[in-house]
Parts: sequence; C-alpha cells; structure tokens
Amino acid sequence: MNNINVVELFAGVGGFRLGLEQTKNQIFDVNWANQWEPSRKVQHAFDCYNKRFSTGEHVNKDIAEVSDMEMAQTNADMIVGGFPCQDYSVARTLNGELGIEGKKGVLFWQIIRFIQNTYPKYLLLENVDRLLKSPSTQRGRDFAVMLSTLNELGYDVEWRVINAADYGNAQRRRRVFIFGYRQDLNYSNQISEELLEDIVYKKGMFAQAFPIESEPNKNRIAQTRIWNNIVDVSDNFKFQFYNSGIMRNGKILTIDTIPKYEKARTLQEIIEENVDASYSLSKEQIEKFRYLRGPKKNQTNYKGGSRILLLGRWYVRNRFSRLTS
Repeated sequence: MNNINVVELFAGVGGFRLGLEQTKNQIFDVNWANQWEPSRKVQHAFDCYNKRFSTGEHVNKDIAEVSDMEMAQTNADMIVGGFPCQDYSVARTLNGELGIEGKKGVLFWQIIRFIQNTYPKYLLLENVDRLLKSPSTQRGRDFAVMLSTLNELGYDVEWRVINAADYGNAQRRRRVFIFGYRQDLNYSNQISEELLEDIVYKKGMFAQAFPIESEPNKNRIAQTRIWNNIVDVSDNFKFQFYNSGIMRNGKILTIDTIPKYEKARTLQEIIEENVDASYSLSKEQIEKFRYLRGPKKNQTNYKGGSRILLLGRWYVRNRFSRLTS
C-alpha cells in the first residue's frame, strides 16, 4: 500500500501527527504542517512542533495567507486538524449567483479552501462536541453547513463524539471527530444507503476503533436529508444531531450511541517500557523526596544561639489547628 501524504492544519504541538506516526503499518507521512497563533509574538506551539518533528515543511503564518498554489503543491492525500467552534453561517456574495461566503476569520473555510486545492482522499477533523448543537438559537445549523459543504464537494462523512475516559484513559475530554472520504473511493462505494446503521454500529471507522453498544441510548435515532443549497441550510436548517452518525450522498442518519469498553487499564499498560534516563531519580534525589514527605525532625539554629526542633508534618498540622481554633 502506498504511503498517505498528510497535511496537518492548526497543528498545535502535533497531536494528530503523534497518533498517525505511531500506527502499526506506518503509512502516514506528514509532509506539510501549519501552526499560527495570531495574538502572540512568541510562537511557542510552533517552536515545540518544529523541535519535535524533523521532517516535512512546517509553516508558521496565518493560514489565510497561504496561497492556493502553496496548498496545491502539498499533494495532500489526507487533511487533519483541530479547529475552533465558530460561526459557520453563510450568505450570498455581493454578485448573487456567483457563490457563497462565510464570515471572515472562520477557520473552517480555510479547510474548505485547502480541500478545493488538493481534493484529498480523506479528512479527519476534530472539534468541541457542542459543534453538533450550535448555535443555541438554531440547533444543528453549524454542523449542517459543514456537512452540506462537504457533500457538495463530493465527500461522505462519519462522525462520533468520543470521551477519552470512556475507553480507559485518565481524562474526561469530549470531542467530536469528523471523518470524511471522497465518494469515488472504494470505501465509500461499499456503503449502502439502506444499511447506514451497520456503518455506525459495526463497519465504520469509528465503530471498529471505538466499540459501542448495539442499541441506541433511550431510542434516540433520527434521519434527515441535507439540502444542496448551503445558504438555505444556514438560514433555515434545524435538526438534532446525536453523538454518532453518517452522511451518505446527502442522506443523514444520527444515533445517540453508548460506549462499550469492558477492560480496565492498569498502570503497567500506561507506563512506557523505554523511558529516557533523564527522567530517572538518583539515590540522593530519592532521599530528598523521602525527607520532604515526613514525618521528620528538623533542628533549626537561630543567630542568637537558640534552637528549635520542628517535627515535620506533625508541627505544621498542630500549629495550623491552634491558629484556626
């Protein structure tokens, strides 16, 4: 299998890249990455990324200033990125029928511009889970605008809200992950519109990586069809998107799914086997930690020659209790 050329947008310190490069088959090559913090003079995240990763081109400028030609030259097979939840409403351009335009500064439209210039096979995007419900005055509009735009560009989409804690990780962090793929790929052609539930529950990318129960939560399941008119979607669309779903040729199925994880992770599974020696403690450092933990005796000499004996935590605890009584 040929390697997949990856473009990482809004790269931060390289979270997506770390995951892709640690896959068993090692088919992902991140050959171009962009990271820019507009309100900061010092680009800490980019500096960290640049030091951590030695291959590929790393670009530290506003993505809006990256030209169409620069984008096209990346030859992206896959675009990945985590982008902020912003206002995705759109309107007609001043010339009316010539197209649509989103609000200036909304980074999703830069992703779309990158797609238009590279037409990658795959997309893997990440956002906060409230994206599925925003804005509060028109539930589901923003995500629908995204789906409608991607459908118009020829992509099918799967999505899933994933909480790291639901799969044995020591962090409660909910994020919606969006996996898009071109409709002319074999992966997409194998999907039947009549069997969309199988993709959500068993055969889809998220279903295989993050298992779920076979029944929806509280029987929450809904279907709709996205409109081709993106401006109309922005103005009028309202729908309840659940934490899992799929869009195939504009047809949408969404389900409130329940994570399925039976194995508890042990500390031994989390700790890396080969740890850099710089993280190891010397005998002297260990003794210092033992001393700091207490209880201990500590004799202090004052200038006048008097001495006082401190008994570590016992002294602190009792002294504090006297002050607060």
